[in-house]
Amino acid sequence: MQGHVIVIFDAQRSLELSVDVPTGADQAHAAREWFEQTWESLGCEPLRVSGKVLLLDKILGVADSLGYNRLASKSDQAREFAGYAVQALEKPRVTVDLPGLAVVY
Repeated sequence: MQGHVIVIFDAQRSLELSVDVPTGADQAHAAREWFEQTWESLGCEPLRVSGKVLLLDKILGVADSLGYNRLASKSDQAREFAGYAVQALEKPRVTVDLPGLAVVY
């Protein structure tokens, strides 16, 4: 699947990433696992008061923890993030809006 991911960090900084990744149930599961493991390894914190962490929260947390500078300077890591976002959500267009705490697809 051809995918396009936009990560908005603030009013002045955003990244647009294009990827071509295989999709299917196995890839979606592996992508969700990658977000789970990466979220934990980066020490991300739950966004919700209840402590419940949804896939969209993990995508936001990982993007925020990796940060603009890291994703802008490490294209392999940026493409990995974008590819897994497309696979996990099984959608070709994904916008990660950090200031708005939203993932739109």
